[in-house]
Amino acid sequence: MLENEKDPDALKTQGRMAMGYGVISREAMRDRRLTVEAKAIYSYFCSGAAEDGEQILEDLQMSRERYGKHFSLLKTYGYIAQEEENKNE
Repeated sequence: MLENEKDPDALKTQGRMAMGYGVISREAMRDRRLTVEAKAIYSYFCSGAAEDGEQILEDLQMSRERYGKHFSLLKTYGYIAQEEENKNE
């Protein structure tokens, strides 16, 4: 039994949407200060696909340096905030 079938009120998705989806800010997509690569990274995070840093690089086919350059634009303009993980908790 699929997970959606357990709850009759659950939204059932098929095809490309079956793996999940997200909502992306129109503001970010229209912000001309952001590069197309920064928008791709932002979209990736909004889709909920971001689980592992190495997976992001592989999926977006970016080097670490290229990713860092465009990720920094997202931080600079307030689209993404990076928090330090407290390993002592």
